[in-house]
Amino acid sequence: MEMIDENKLMQLERKANSPWARLKRNKTAVIGMVIVIAAVCMAIFAPLLAPYDPNAMDISKTFLKPGTPGHILGTDEFGRDLLSRIIYGSRISILVAAGATLVGGTIGIILGIIAGYKEGILDTVIMRFMDGMFAFPFVLLSIVLMTVLGQGLENVIIAIGIANVPGYARIARGQVLVVKGEEYCQAVKSLGASDFHLIFNHIIPNILSPVIVYATMNLAGSIISEATLSFLGLGIQPPTASWGNILRSGRDYLLTSPHIATYSGLAILLAVLGFNLFGDGIRDAFDPKMK
Repeated sequence: MEMIDENKLMQLERKANSPWARLKRNKTAVIGMVIVIAAVCMAIFAPLLAPYDPNAMDISKTFLKPGTPGHILGTDEFGRDLLSRIIYGSRISILVAAGATLVGGTIGIILGIIAGYKEGILDTVIMRFMDGMFAFPFVLLSIVLMTVLGQGLENVIIAIGIANVPGYARIARGQVLVVKGEEYCQAVKSLGASDFHLIFNHIIPNILSPVIVYATMNLAGSIISEATLSFLGLGIQPPTASWGNILRSGRDYLLTSPHIATYSGLAILLAVLGFNLFGDGIRDAFDPKMK
């Protein structure tokens, strides 16, 4: 009977200290998760949520103030409904963030695993190249890549993704070096396991947690990068709605119609805040030192 009670207590303790349980106890992380889910849902269901076509112009309704009947957030310089454009703009931000994370994460993790596992001259060459990329500020590197690649959604994703590569490579390499030195990896290798078996069955599963944490927080940076590129005229081009180019168009009317820049800026702020809070929560949830 006592043994059963002890087993139940151990199970309850493990459940209480699981990453998901710790995440749910973190109130700021839950707030971040709610914001992230709301942003993703807004992007997915934009055609159902937006009251108007985001590109439909009505010159008779330019610069309507927020609260105008039929236009809750007002309209822009072309009479386009601002709420509809912000809702559709979430699609671009989420798509770019997810795509850039996928591109940067895939390339960076592969390079990091190769560098950490092989070490030697290959490690030196790869990581010195990553250091060279790190020498450029993130946004500046994205601008340079956009200048080379040209405009367009796909090129924005590629440019931001490539700029993300060094961060993932460093995280992956560091974790591979730690995991590779563990006794169980050494034992598996001494039994004659191939490099392929060791990497895919023992190393990759054990480096995923910190990579996932980094990726979650990196999504916020990708949203800012897309907004920056679009604001500078190098990213998503009008009339396609993106938070960055809405902010750019509102810049010229800050004194007369500040709502254009204000609401697009708030959308960026909330999305970035949500991903950062959620990322912090995931980091704490996977940290064994956190209770």
